[in-house]
Order: sequence, then structure tokens, then C-alpha cells
Amino acid sequence: MRNLFSRRLFWFTAATASFLIHAWWTWSTRDGSQTARCGATWVVFAGAIIARPIIRLGYRSWYQFSQTIDGGSFVPTTEERERERQNGIDANCVQVFGPLLALLGTVLWAYGDLAANAVMKVI
Repeated sequence: MRNLFSRRLFWFTAATASFLIHAWWTWSTRDGSQTARCGATWVVFAGAIIARPIIRLGYRSWYQFSQTIDGGSFVPTTEERERERQNGIDANCVQVFGPLLALLGTVLWAYGDLAANAVMKVI
């Protein structure tokens, strides 16, 4: 399960599925507030993405890891390479993907119903 949460494709698929479900719900009920609910869902997804290092390691391990200063070795071991790869993914989740999804989700949450109602009037 922890491995699933670290997959970008999982989160992209979940966000897309959420949008499609809410778009269908908006269309079928003719109520734009369903689109705003999709934005709220995206904000929850963003929180999970930002929390990736803690989900992956557990809070205590993450905290201990963040307090450790490692000088490393001249030739990185397989374990060090994997740790560095995971740290890179953590950094992307915390600094790029999570905040971006939170921003988009907040905008969708705030203005999604207005946009959906405007589109439904045209169609």
C-alpha cells in the first residue's frame, strides 16, 4: 500500500477519475457545486502527496532520518542509491506535485461551480 501512494500515475489517475466522476455528477444533477467538491477532493489528495515521506517511512523513522547527517562514502552502495532516489521522489512530492495539486484543487474548489454553471448554460 505504501508503494502505491508513491506512484505518480496512481495520483494522476485518482485525480482524473475524481474529476470525471464529479463532472458526470455535475452534468446529471445540473448542480455546479459538485465540481467544487472535486476541488476539495484534490486538496485531500495533495495532503496525502505532501505527507509521502511520513507515509513511506512512518513518522518516527522519518523524523530520525531527517535528523541524521551522513557523510556518505566515495562509492555509493546500492542502499545509498535507493535512499537517494527515494529522497528525490519525496522532494518532488513535497515541493512540486503536492503543492501544485493543492493549488489546482483550491482553485477548482473555489470557482469550479461557477465555471460548471457557465458551461452548462452554453451547452
